[in-house]
Amino acid sequence: MRKIAAGGLFLFLLCLSGSAIAGDYHVNGYLICSDCHTMHYSQRHSYSGDPTQVVYDPTGPFPKLLKADVNYLCLACHDGSGFAPDVFGSNTTSYVRQAGGLNDPTHDTGYGTYKGHTLSATDTAPGGTWNNPNGLTCIDCHAPHGITEQFRNLWTSDDSSDKFHNKHLTYMLDGQNDLTKDVFIVGTGFGLESRYGAKSVKFNEPDPQKSAYASWCGSCHENFHGSGGDASMGGAHGGDSGSTPWLRHPVADVNIGQNLGSKSDQPMGGGGGGEDKSSLTVYQSHTNRVQVMSQSGDWTNGTDVTPSCFSCHKAHGNKNSFGLIFMRGTGTVTEEGDAGTTGAMVDLCRQCHVQ
Repeated sequence: MRKIAAGGLFLFLLCLSGSAIAGDYHVNGYLICSDCHTMHYSQRHSYSGDPTQVVYDPTGPFPKLLKADVNYLCLACHDGSGFAPDVFGSNTTSYVRQAGGLNDPTHDTGYGTYKGHTLSATDTAPGGTWNNPNGLTCIDCHAPHGITEQFRNLWTSDDSSDKFHNKHLTYMLDGQNDLTKDVFIVGTGFGLESRYGAKSVKFNEPDPQKSAYASWCGSCHENFHGSGGDASMGGAHGGDSGSTPWLRHPVADVNIGQNLGSKSDQPMGGGGGGEDKSSLTVYQSHTNRVQVMSQSGDWTNGTDVTPSCFSCHKAHGNKNSFGLIFMRGTGTVTEEGDAGTTGAMVDLCRQCHVQ
C-alpha cells in the first residue's frame, strides 16, 4: 500500500510522553486536526523538510478536507510506521498484536480476503445484513475523533436506529483493574506493546450473562452472537426448559467446564463419559491459552472464565481462514496461535474440549 507521511508527526511523538487520559488516542489532547485535515488542500511538503516525502494523496481533493481517502489516510500511520499501532497485513512489530492484521485484495500474499476483515469490501457481513456499498473503511468500526472511555474508539451511539446503539465497551488501563469495566489494559506507559500487545489486554465480565465485546461484534454479525435463551443461539435455555439453547457456540453466559444439565444441553455436545462439555481442567492444563473473560479478574486459575469472540478470532484477521487462532497449548505464540498456519481447527477446539 502507498504510504503518506503523517503531518504533525513531531506533535504526535510529544504526546506519547504525556500522562494517560480517559479514552484512546484520537481524542482530547491526542487529537491533532492537521494530521488528517488540510484547510486548502495545498500542502506539498513534509514537516521534516525531506522533499521526497508526499504528504497528500494526489488523487484528491477529498470530502471533509481530508488529506487522502479514508483507508489510505489511516494506513499512513497504521501500516508499519513504528510510531502507531500496525493494523494492516504483516506484523512489523516485535510483539503479537491483539487484533492481528486487516487485509486488502491488492496487498500482502499471506492475508487473503477470507482471513479477516477486508478493506474496501462490499460484501454483506456474515450472519448479518449490513454492508458498506462503497467498501469497508476503518471508520465503519472506529470513531476517527475518538469516544471517551470506549475501547479502541469503537463506535457507540445514542440513536436507537443505529446499529451501534448502546454498544458500550468500556476499559481501564495503567495497572488498575476495574471489574465493572469490560476490558483491562494491563500494560503501563505509552509503549505500543503495553497498549496493543495481546499479553497486555484482558477481558472482564461485568455481566455474567452477556459479553459487551460479543454484543459489539453482533452489530454487524447479528446471528452469531447472544446468550442462552436468545433466538439466535437456539431459544429457551436448556437448563431450565429441556430444549437445546446452543445452536451456535456460546460467546457469553457459559463458563468453561460449566455443566448446564443433560448431555443434549451441553455447549458443543458430544459422546458421554463427561466428554459432552468443555473442561476447565483441560483449559488450565495448557501453557498457552486463548483469551477468555473473567468476572473475578482471575484469568489464570479462576473457575469463572468464559469464551467470547476474541477466544477464537483475531478482530482484524491473521493468516488463517476467518482469522482463527490455532492454539495447541505449547510452543511459540504468534498471531495465528502456537500451531501457526500449519495448525487446524481441532487445535483450537481442544483448548477447552475433551473429545
